[in-house]
Amino acid sequence: MLAGIGLRPVAAAGLPDNLGPLQDRAGLFTAEQKTQLKQDIAAKQHLRFYVLTIASLDGRDGKDYAKAVYDHWGLAARDVLLVISQQERQVELSFNNQELQRAVENGLDKAVDGGVSEQTLNGLLQATFVPLARDGDIQRGIQYTIQVLDALGESLSPEAPAVPGAAGEAAEGSTAPQSAQERQPAEPINWGPFKTFIGNVAKALLYAATAIVLIVAAVRLLRRWRRGAAKLQDIREVREASGRTMVELSQAVERISPLAFMSQGRTARAAQELEQELSELLVAAEAQSKGEPFAHVLQTARLEEQLSRATHELEMLKRAADQVVPAAQELADQEREVPRTVERLRSESRVGLAAYEELTALTEGPVEPVQREFRELDELLVKAEEHAVFDVLTASDWAARAERAMSALASMLQELMDHARYCQAYPELEREARDDVRQVMTEHNLYEREQELFQPIEESRKLAPQLLQAIRRAETIPARSLRQRIDQLFSQAREQAHRLAELQRSNNDKTSILEEALHSIDQFVQHLDQQFFRLSNEYKKSLWQGMEKKFLQLKNEQSAALAELERGRERQARQQFAKAKDIFDDLAMGIKQLEKELQACEREMMKLDMDKQACLEQFAADQQSYVELREWIDAGDVLILAEGGLEAEYRLVEQTEQQFREAESGWPCDLQHLRKQGALYGQAIALTREAYTKLRDKKELAVVTLDRYSVLFYRIVDQTTGMFYKMGRKRVFVKLHDGIQELIARGLYDDALEECKELQRFIDTVAVKAEFANRARRYEYQSKYLGASSSSGTTGATREYVKAEQPRQQPKKPASGDSPFNWGASAGRASSSTSWSKSTSSASDSSANSSSSSSNDSSGSASSSGSASWGSSSSSERSSGSASYDGGGKGSGGGKGQSSGSAKW
Repeated sequence: MLAGIGLRPVAAAGLPDNLGPLQDRAGLFTAEQKTQLKQDIAAKQHLRFYVLTIASLDGRDGKDYAKAVYDHWGLAARDVLLVISQQERQVELSFNNQELQRAVENGLDKAVDGGVSEQTLNGLLQATFVPLARDGDIQRGIQYTIQVLDALGESLSPEAPAVPGAAGEAAEGSTAPQSAQERQPAEPINWGPFKTFIGNVAKALLYAATAIVLIVAAVRLLRRWRRGAAKLQDIREVREASGRTMVELSQAVERISPLAFMSQGRTARAAQELEQELSELLVAAEAQSKGEPFAHVLQTARLEEQLSRATHELEMLKRAADQVVPAAQELADQEREVPRTVERLRSESRVGLAAYEELTALTEGPVEPVQREFRELDELLVKAEEHAVFDVLTASDWAARAERAMSALASMLQELMDHARYCQAYPELEREARDDVRQVMTEHNLYEREQELFQPIEESRKLAPQLLQAIRRAETIPARSLRQRIDQLFSQAREQAHRLAELQRSNNDKTSILEEALHSIDQFVQHLDQQFFRLSNEYKKSLWQGMEKKFLQLKNEQSAALAELERGRERQARQQFAKAKDIFDDLAMGIKQLEKELQACEREMMKLDMDKQACLEQFAADQQSYVELREWIDAGDVLILAEGGLEAEYRLVEQTEQQFREAESGWPCDLQHLRKQGALYGQAIALTREAYTKLRDKKELAVVTLDRYSVLFYRIVDQTTGMFYKMGRKRVFVKLHDGIQELIARGLYDDALEECKELQRFIDTVAVKAEFANRARRYEYQSKYLGASSSSGTTGATREYVKAEQPRQQPKKPASGDSPFNWGASAGRASSSTSWSKSTSSASDSSANSSSSSSNDSSGSASSSGSASWGSSSSSERSSGSASYDGGGKGSGGGKGQSSGSAKW
């Protein structure tokens, strides 16, 4: 029955279908090797290779079989088929290309690197495939063979598939112009060249339209053909997958059929159900692998329908096969696995019996629970062997129960053996523990704690008989607990001995460290006693009285620490190590705190000396700065008068210096008073420096003010009228100027500044005269050149003249604290503009532009905005902080709110 089911698909198919470039029906390659071969085949550029492996030729001729497969697959001229038979150990090479045949016959020597001289295909295979296949490396043999053939295929002429209708179209295109020329008459046409041109254009358009239609049709046809070809390929792949599924189902049927025929009970029912399901799936897979005939490549809708139906059927088939095939394989595997399991368990049982004999020898008597477990295990194995002949599933259940029983028995037996060996070794373990404890006790003189150290070992001796009884009753959990408790007691005895020894050693080390620390503290306290004795003789008592109280308290703490150290030594001598450890730990923390407080006390003592030294250093620095100040004053050009100079400041510096010297030499030293006198000395020097700086600034102010007023006067006096007036004003100015210079030379800098104010008022009167002269000249110019232009202009000029005739209000004198420079600037702002010649020029420019008198005057005032050394103009129409002298009449000053802009072309 199994043979009939397995051979029906092969007999129906006859030859294998083309399922791709590599079909390993003989199972020669692994999954990785298949992937590598497919990649190598796809990488070839000149030929297309197909490799088919089969288990056997079944008596057929290899060449005929290869040719039949080649024809059945419909391979083309550049396709090469390689058929490998596993049983016959035979390889066949088949192709249908004369050029490739000639290339093989003529170029074989070059293709195989000069190592082969045969001229036949057999010689090619003998040279490439056979040597590697004999070594068992069929994969490399295939790779080498297709490599050589692909190299020979490089010399083949390229494929040139004929396109239907292409020749006809080319012929028509080449003869159409000739026909047109033949139709042209030999003589000129009466229609004229225009009609000829129109005809040619119409024919060209007709040809172009025809070509476009043909191209569009060809493109659409080509796209449809490509879609159809892709769907055909998908359908082939689906059918190939169905074929592979059919092979899996056939193999599963072959394995399950003997069980269905020979088994009984549960196994027979399960095997028959699986066989029936597999047979049904096998028939369905065979029908699907054949399928209905392929539709034409251009019938895309039908191809889509076939692909959808085939894909759905394949999914259903795979889903069913994925459930049935593993179940069949598992059932078939159980038939072979049950006898092996029974045999393995019997072998393990024999080993366990040998271990049980050893256990009885260790416990000096039988262990009844273990014997019962062995008898139950033997009964389970007998039942598994009885059912293994006809009912594999039932036998598998009995074998599983036996395996679980064997596992539990082996685990229990192994644990009991370990506990029994431990019981036998207990006397030796006890002796080792006693020796270890006794050695530690002897090395560290711990005889007073002997009973405490050996108490855990004595307790373990009571637990050893209990452990032996638990082993004989096969009570693994109590035996495990007793053994762990015995181990803990041994460890406790050793750890307790080592802990006491370590505590003793640690306390001894701490005692040494604490003694050294207290010795260092004692030396430090003696040093501080000396420092306090020195401070009490050098400084005032209020400075060190608080430190003395704190130091006495620290000395008391030192005495308490010494007493605590003696108490700890006493506990250590009595071997009360824990109490001694607590005392030493607390004492160590107290000693650290005591050291910190003593160091803080020392820093307070040192701070007194440092503060005193800082005062002395500051005084020395102030002295040096005072010497440098006196040298600077003596080297300067400032004349210091006796009645109003720096004598008071000098006396104050000398007085404070004397007071500091007295405070320094006084006993006991009052540090606060010394600091105060040092600060007063520094303040006196600062006052001296400040007074000299004021004198120097007054002199520089007087000199600079006089120079600026001189420049200003000569600039203004040139703008007035009258030679005698100018000469008189200059004489008065020279007199005032020389007087101020004399005051500066005599050191009367305050008087010189007051005279500068008088000189300022004199310059103001000259400025008024200059302004009147400028307005008169401006009025004369307007009357001469603009008298007939408009009455409004004359009225404006007259109004300005009248305003100029009115006496100017004198500027308010500055307060006593104001600087002469500020006062001069205020006077300049109260007066009119000082650039008189520039204002006249601005007025002339405004007249040339035919503007009104009032606006010209306004522009002139605005354009003459403030001299750099005198101050800003008093005009209310000024629109900026400064104005150019050259642009007065052209509106550069402007009125209120005027803005400027620029642009580039």
